[in-house]
Amino acid sequence: MKKIFLLIFFLLIQYSFGQISTTRMNEIRLQSSLADIENALGQKLDLSKKLEEWFYSTKVTHKGSEFLLNFSEYSDENNQMKIQLFEISTQSASVKTLSNIGVGSSLEDLWKAYKNYNISIWRLWDDKSEKYSTTERVFQLNDYEAGTALYFYLRNDKIYKITLSFSEGC
Repeated sequence: MKKIFLLIFFLLIQYSFGQISTTRMNEIRLQSSLADIENALGQKLDLSKKLEEWFYSTKVTHKGSEFLLNFSEYSDENNQMKIQLFEISTQSASVKTLSNIGVGSSLEDLWKAYKNYNISIWRLWDDKSEKYSTTERVFQLNDYEAGTALYFYLRNDKIYKITLSFSEGC
């Protein structure tokens, strides 16, 4: 009985820390409206910095972790302008996937956790040398059901950034 209680306690502690899935980071969910994100964060967001005609970006701190939120602006079927979250990134080590993978985890950790899932790996392009990097790559975990992907950015086989976005694949 004591072991069951400890297991439940451990799971509750794990769940209370920041979490990443293929649809959210903490309570920040992809495809949410600006109002829904502001509700989840309990703060008004400044989206005055328009990077493109349709693209906004802002940094927030939530549960002690920093996130970069990218929003898109589009017209819905009623020709009303909408702003929707399409990408979340973090470099915070305190936010982890349900498989306990986070910033600082290794490529080996990724292989162990996700070898039986739909994954792909590629080297990043280095604009300075105009060649593919020998030290940086991306490990992509696809969720075709949700239409999303988790991108684990690695430098020297250690994760330094995690991005959740819509999947660009088929």
